[in-house]
Amino acid sequence: MRIDPEQPLFPISTVAEIVGCSQKVLRLYEKNDLVKPARSDGQRRLYSQRDIERIEFIHYITHVRNVNIPGVKVILELLQHIEPERWETIIRGVEDQVDALPADEKKAMEQGSAAIFEELGQLDEDS
Repeated sequence: MRIDPEQPLFPISTVAEIVGCSQKVLRLYEKNDLVKPARSDGQRRLYSQRDIERIEFIHYITHVRNVNIPGVKVILELLQHIEPERWETIIRGVEDQVDALPADEKKAMEQGSAAIFEELGQLDEDS
């Protein structure tokens, strides 16, 4: 049996474990319109395999490459206009450009990432 990669099957706890992040991070991504999980009849978030792939990419560029949420939105918008087969080459090019940035620009990106973690603290209080 083949599973449709668009079929929402995975609850937030499973996705958090797969991606290696907290559920709060996933809710932050949703709050910022980076991912839109489906909802079950009981309003539980359900993610598809495609959602997980997108989240893994978002998690990588925010936590490893230190891109802030507005930067992620720009990158995702640009990727929508590109065939998926070309994404890897383009992403490598973006990574190379980020690595080549002057120190002050990299610092600004890191400050954007710090804002992500600050907002996660606010989510703790809201939950």
